Amino acid sequence: MKKMEPLRVLAYEKLVSLTKLTYPEVPKDKIEIKTFGSMITKLAIDTSDMDISVHGVIDEKELAASNNPRQLTVNIMERIHERLNSFDWVEANHMISSATIPIIKLVINLEKLNN
Repeated sequence: MKKMEPLRVLAYEKLVSLTKLTYPEVPKDKIEIKTFGSMITKLAIDTSDMDISVHGVIDEKELAASNNPRQLTVNIMERIHERLNSFDWVEANHMISSATIPIIKLVINLEKLNN
């Protein structure tokens, strides 16, 4: 896991950059990529998928005022999910909008990510 940690950080940084490119009106310091599953439990190996959710794109006041805050979140995630398909370092990209917290399941090619 020690060897993989810098690549996990690089993946995080690339996901934040992608989110910033997708939503340029959002300050970069507001964007947060949360990880779930084996990345959190430190049981991830090089071939593990990465379960992520994106936070900070929608203003808290907008979420609170919405009749359907979940759908706002899903819409944000779907747009990022679609953009991820254009990167050669993304081997698999699945949106799970029905999860309690909508997530994107990614399998990242760490060699391509590192280049």
